[in-house]
Amino acid sequence: MEFTTLLLKQEGQELARQGIMLGWLNDCLEKLVIDKFGVETWHAVKKESGCDVKDNGFLKLENYHDESTIVLVESISALTELSTEEVYQFFGAYFVYYSMNEGFENLLFCQGRTLKEWMAGINAVHGHLQTAFPNKMAVPEFWCEENMDGTLALFYSSSRGSYMVPFAEGMITEVAKLHFELDITMTLMSVQG
Repeated sequence: MEFTTLLLKQEGQELARQGIMLGWLNDCLEKLVIDKFGVETWHAVKKESGCDVKDNGFLKLENYHDESTIVLVESISALTELSTEEVYQFFGAYFVYYSMNEGFENLLFCQGRTLKEWMAGINAVHGHLQTAFPNKMAVPEFWCEENMDGTLALFYSSSRGSYMVPFAEGMITEVAKLHFELDITMTLMSVQG
């Protein structure tokens, strides 16, 4: 099954570098690098990025500037064979398992019986998290439509711009595989803004 995806941006990357996000994402990045590349690579990433947070020291419910995540991803890319876009995709796929390990498996997978329903339910997950953690998250907005040819168009809007689009692609592709047993292809159709 192939899905065509249209991903949009609302604002420029300059805003992305001024935003904040919960420490979950940086904690997830740390675990990703250690699991896939080893603790020595993680230490090299921290040195390259100027990160002075101790190992396992990211506070999951505290805010970190988006720039800290961007710099970590850029450092991972510089120290591995992965492009920045590939790091974000890998990061998104890994975030699925990270979320499950953090106790959010039910929340992650209760959003629909089909991939289309699940994608339409992503906003509900974000809404639940924003209720639980008010003023801690700047979340994107998604909406999904079925095309005449049976493929799906996923629309993505974020105050962060488009830099997290590959993260969303990685996460959705992994959920499709893990939860719906689908091997999907996502194609970026356009970026606006």
